[in-house]
Amino acid sequence: THQVRILVNSYLEVAQNESPVRDMKIVPNPSVRDAYLWVYATAEKDCELTLSQSGLCIGAINIYLNEGQNQISLQSFDDIPSGIYFIQLHDGKHTNVLKWVKTGY
Repeated sequence: THQVRILVNSYLEVAQNESPVRDMKIVPNPSVRDAYLWVYATAEKDCELTLSQSGLCIGAINIYLNEGQNQISLQSFDDIPSGIYFIQLHDGKHTNVLKWVKTGY
């Protein structure tokens, strides 16, 4: 009985440390303009979204995720040149990263 109790506690501890962000994707990708970040969140959360290229931060915006599906416009980055970028979504504990291919502007 004691062994089962330890396994249950261990499982709960892991579950509490999981990122609340699920199924993050950029649509369309690659894109020229009007791209959106789609994020499914398991809980409401304040986050920072950063855009970087070659390790340099290009820009950042603060966003609020509602529980469930969220659609975040990347219009703030419409005028950046073509290239490969990384979008990071950081909630204070967890960071989720996606590659974004930007074509034209």
